[in-house]
Amino acid sequence: MGLAHQVNAGILSRMVGSAHPTRLITFDQGSNFVKVEQQQVGTVDVLTPGGALVDEDAEGFTDLLHQRIQSPNPRVVVAMQDVAYMDSVALEGLLAASEELSDRAAALKLVNVTPACREILELTGLAARFRFFNDVQDAVRSFL
Repeated sequence: MGLAHQVNAGILSRMVGSAHPTRLITFDQGSNFVKVEQQQVGTVDVLTPGGALVDEDAEGFTDLLHQRIQSPNPRVVVAMQDVAYMDSVALEGLLAASEELSDRAAALKLVNVTPACREILELTGLAARFRFFNDVQDAVRSFL
């Protein structure tokens, strides 16, 4: 599933709190919608998926993540506080993004990973491939 499916549900632009533009991106999956909030904090993209990353939701999020890391100097943070669970598609997408960023001397940073998702990363042996933070601002500052 490509990003071409996202616009049917619409992209909403708004300003949130500190003059950082936020876009709410929704991917139309038939009767379901995958929601990902995208915020630019300085030069850092902060992606916040809303809900479990499974099946088509995981594919839509993975497509968006891949798009964001294609920028010339990618700095990406994924805030996962609303992700109760993720499947192998989401894991593969996160891992592929992490590896591509690593090849470019960058890192994918995960924030507020829920206990279930952290356990999935630990049990699969993938946790060591990511940097974890408890706060979005700490993750953003880590790029300095």
